[in-house]
Amino acid sequence: MVRYFQSWCGHSIRMKPDWDRLAAKMEGDPSQVFIADVNCGSHKMLCDMAGVTTYPTVRYYIDGREHPYDGGRGFEALLGFVHEELLLQCDVHDVFETCSDKAAKYVDKWRRRESNVLKKEIDRLQGMESGDMTPDLKGWVREREHILSQLMKTRTEIDNAGEEEL
Repeated sequence: MVRYFQSWCGHSIRMKPDWDRLAAKMEGDPSQVFIADVNCGSHKMLCDMAGVTTYPTVRYYIDGREHPYDGGRGFEALLGFVHEELLLQCDVHDVFETCSDKAAKYVDKWRRRESNVLKKEIDRLQGMESGDMTPDLKGWVREREHILSQLMKTRTEIDNAGEEEL
């Protein structure tokens, strides 16, 4: 995510503490989410090439494609967006490359469970989402749902393959 700003802009000045807090939070995270600032007063040509005309302008990039960010400018909204849209998802078929230690332990805990047990846990987690949660917790709940959905799909494929052999 990139925030294009002007040092004289009141909106840019008000957003700076939350943006800096987001950058600090993501810095130690192996999530591959890069948070950057571009001062359009110092880098006018870059901002002109990017078509920036209002401040602050926030854009994010997925697979090299630029997207405008139109969400909230506070820390909670920014962090929530990063968790929901930009963080790499844990792949249960490539745990060591794609999952945090915490997610890998969760995969290991649920890997051998039956489909009905996995479905029950997914339903429980989805029920939790409607409650009041911090963005970090909401991100972890969604990651758990993603993990369990993958495990459930794998379990169903294994069960179906076993039935075909009979």
